[in-house]
Amino acid sequence: MLQFKRFEYILDMLEKDKSVKVTDIANALGVSESTIRRDIVELDAEGRVKKVFGGAVVAEPGRTINMVDVNEKASRNREAKRKIAEYAASLICKDDFVYIDAGTTTTEMLDFISERDATYVTNGVNHALVLARKGFRVQILSGGVNGVTEAVIGADAVEDLQKYYFTKSFIGVDAIDVRCEITTPKIEEGAVKHAAIKRSKECYLVADRSKFDTIAAVKFAEFSDITQIITDRAAPKRYLNKTNIKELK
Repeated sequence: MLQFKRFEYILDMLEKDKSVKVTDIANALGVSESTIRRDIVELDAEGRVKKVFGGAVVAEPGRTINMVDVNEKASRNREAKRKIAEYAASLICKDDFVYIDAGTTTTEMLDFISERDATYVTNGVNHALVLARKGFRVQILSGGVNGVTEAVIGADAVEDLQKYYFTKSFIGVDAIDVRCEITTPKIEEGAVKHAAIKRSKECYLVADRSKFDTIAAVKFAEFSDITQIITDRAAPKRYLNKTNIKELK
C-alpha cells in the first residue's frame, strides 16, 4: 500500500476514535509494525498527529507556524505540491487574466502552465522570470522584495493590485484552521494575498495536506472568499462544510 493511503487510513481512524495503536493499524492494513511506526513519526513531524507510546493520538488543533526560508519550504512535500500544481495549471484557459501568488506550490505550477493566450500577473520574482523566459505575457507587481519568500510585498504592491481584475488567482497558503481560517506569518505577505483575492472572480488556494490544522499570525482570507482549495489528499472532514475542496487522489 502506498504511503499516502496509509496516512489517510491513520488520519481517518484518528478522526473517528481519537487514538490508534500501531498493532491495530498494521494488522488492518497488512503491513509491518515498523512501517506504521515510521508513518506515525512522519505524521508527528508534520504536526498532524501526536506520537505516543504504542501509537498516536489526535494532534492538538491549531499548531502555530512561523515563516520558513523558500529553499527549505521547496523541499517539503514536493511530490504533493507537483500534483496540486499540475491540476491548478490545467484550470487556466484561453483569455484568462491570471494572478499567481509567490510560493513554493505556485512555483511548481510554472512547469505545467501551457496556456499562451492568457495573461499572467505575479508577485513572485522567480515566477516572473520563468514565465517571461518561456515567452508568456507576464507582469510583476511593484514594491519591496522579501528575501525569505522571494515575494514582492508592501503598500506599492497592494496599490498595484487595485488596477487589476483577475478571472482566476492561485494563492499559496501557510496555514488553514477551522476557527482561524486562512493565515500567513507576516502582515506584508497577508496584505498582498488579501488584495489579490479581492480582485479575483475565482480564487484557488493551493495547499498540501500538511497546511490543515495549523495557524499563523495573520489572517488574510475567510473560507467564503475561496472558490476552491486544491489539496493532495483527503482533507479533515470538519473542513468539508466550510468551502469547496478538490482532493487529488
